[in-house]
Amino acid sequence: AAVSLHEMEGFVQGEPGTSFVLHKIDRVLLSGVQCLVKRTGYGSLPAEITVVPHDHGMLLSRSGEMNNTESSPVQWVFTATPRLVAGGVSTMGGSGYLARSLEFKDPAVTDLVLGSGSDLIRISFDMPVSVSGGARSGSYRFTIQTSDAVDVLIKTEFGDELKAAVALSASAQTATREGRVGEALGLWKQLLDRYPYEASDVKTADTARSTLLRDGRSQIKTLRGELERARFFQLRNGFEDCWQEASRLKTRYAGSELEAPLGDILNDIRVAREQFPEEAKLGQGYKEALVHVLRKRGAVELASKAQATGTPNNTQQGN
Repeated sequence: AAVSLHEMEGFVQGEPGTSFVLHKIDRVLLSGVQCLVKRTGYGSLPAEITVVPHDHGMLLSRSGEMNNTESSPVQWVFTATPRLVAGGVSTMGGSGYLARSLEFKDPAVTDLVLGSGSDLIRISFDMPVSVSGGARSGSYRFTIQTSDAVDVLIKTEFGDELKAAVALSASAQTATREGRVGEALGLWKQLLDRYPYEASDVKTADTARSTLLRDGRSQIKTLRGELERARFFQLRNGFEDCWQEASRLKTRYAGSELEAPLGDILNDIRVAREQFPEEAKLGQGYKEALVHVLRKRGAVELASKAQATGTPNNTQQGN
């Protein structure tokens, strides 16, 4: 059995067919693709597989049914050429998009992306699987571990996805310019999680997300510092300013991973405002804070004078 898609051709070898090879024009990209089934008393042996055209690629499936001499787990194994992995190795799954080193293991992968440019392959599984990869005998060996016989889709054509990535990039840049940073972060993440094909697109998305998140976290750190200052000195206006800033940032980063911590800050401010002390207690708090700061700065005499005076004028509260 064989499937041809433009420059790519995949075919099953053997009789019965137990090994799949993918090549492009005159060079092999993937070889030794097999579905290994554990058979009691025999170890793991290759099962018969079939290949059919599917969704701009080739769908590999195990033939036949499990019988009483077979048991879990099932493995799909294959070897990728050094030229292919030199173009990049990345995964998608529970952790989103991740660029991989040459040695890795992940228990919840839904997609592998190998290569770049015209040598680009996406290998998808119909359920999350455990994937490990590593160098072996001058090539790169992958092992997919599962308790079920999953189908394997090897996608080789990406015209629609590349157009979608360009559109997402443009939308993310527009959202950033218009101050909808949370939306922009989501769009960049969507590009990475769904269409991490072109190295330039991946770099742009990764850099943009890192910059936006770094700026956001810096603003949150500053906000927390202002909130601590308002809490320490019992500044009513300080709490109000922090509330306004936290609300602004929560709107700016809505839909991103920064929305939750900003929600927590808003809740902290709400509680602090509800527990704001009565005027007499507030005045005494100002006095104690002033004495504390003076002593910390070495102004012992001034601290003693402040300690001996009455409660500060409450007309300055909240400033």
